[in-house]
Amino acid sequence: MGGVVWLPFLLAFAVALVTAFSYPELVTMYLRPAGAALYAHEVFGVHFITFLVAFTVMCSAITSASTASRAFAAKLSGAFGLDLGAGFGVTAVGLVFMAMVAAVTLRGVGESVKANVLLPRVELTGLLIIICIGFWAIGTGQGDVGRVMEFKTTMDGGSAFWSVIAGTSLVPPEKLAEGETPLLQVVQAGAPGFPVELFGFITMFAAANSALMKMLMARRLVYGMSHEGVFPPLLGKVHAARRTPYVAIGFTTLLAFGLITFVGEIPALGGTTALLLLAVFTVVNIAVLVLRREKVDHRHFRTSVVLPVVAALCCVLLLGPWTGRDPVQYTIAAALLSIGVLLWGATVLFQRAARRKAAGA
Repeated sequence: MGGVVWLPFLLAFAVALVTAFSYPELVTMYLRPAGAALYAHEVFGVHFITFLVAFTVMCSAITSASTASRAFAAKLSGAFGLDLGAGFGVTAVGLVFMAMVAAVTLRGVGESVKANVLLPRVELTGLLIIICIGFWAIGTGQGDVGRVMEFKTTMDGGSAFWSVIAGTSLVPPEKLAEGETPLLQVVQAGAPGFPVELFGFITMFAAANSALMKMLMARRLVYGMSHEGVFPPLLGKVHAARRTPYVAIGFTTLLAFGLITFVGEIPALGGTTALLLLAVFTVVNIAVLVLRREKVDHRHFRTSVVLPVVAALCCVLLLGPWTGRDPVQYTIAAALLSIGVLLWGATVLFQRAARRKAAGA
């Protein structure tokens, strides 16, 4: 995708919106909290497929949180002039930040919820600042509105549809694609007098919010699936005093550490997140087409048959290499799913041993 950098956001929104109609039908049919993994199990009835779908959802959350951790480090460096560089410095700060996220979630659900109430408000403030700066600059003749419709170069990243439009009117897309702090460039171009440290602080909160929410989701999924017999029971253990799933927290944090350390680049991590989610969306849209033939003993929401068909086709098309997707994203996804296959093998062995022990008793 070229200089019209807002177009991918619009397309992503359209695919997500169409897919969103599939979820209410499935949720109101199956009144159990398991999500895509449950729907895959109802369609295929194969433990391995159920496991892979659940693991893919978990990995999408972890890759997203890892992206946010590196973004946090880059924004910290850019806002306060720390000159961390793109290598060891950013990686080290990202690892420390992820460890802090783990500490918050280990502390307790209450602390995590309080943080999730505060952080989105700060994040929204940052987006509103970008939008206001962009449109104020356009109104005063500083921005180049024609640049919004140019097809020139590829840009990965961004924060929201309108902030992207405002940003590209002030800074060329090819310049925004350089580095890991595009929004700071927009502020410096549109409002040179605005305190960069303050905006950097706001964007750090935004990254922290994203990482915290995604890691919470991943850990709750691991904990829940372990109690459903999909993941190993060990991952469902809780701390005696804090009552938090400390094994699941440790497992997901180690995966995030590996991604932050060995993958590094934000576009690769962000693209892998989208790749994994598209795979899950494909399964969900196919599931609603298959499962709507099942009869349930209560009324439920029913979407038009056209929507999941269109959504499934769009997701499959966007999954392929013909979209220009960086091959490294497929490599990262394959590595993560390979870990999942090993974990599935461990789960099966444990379950067999447990059944033999029960039969012997």
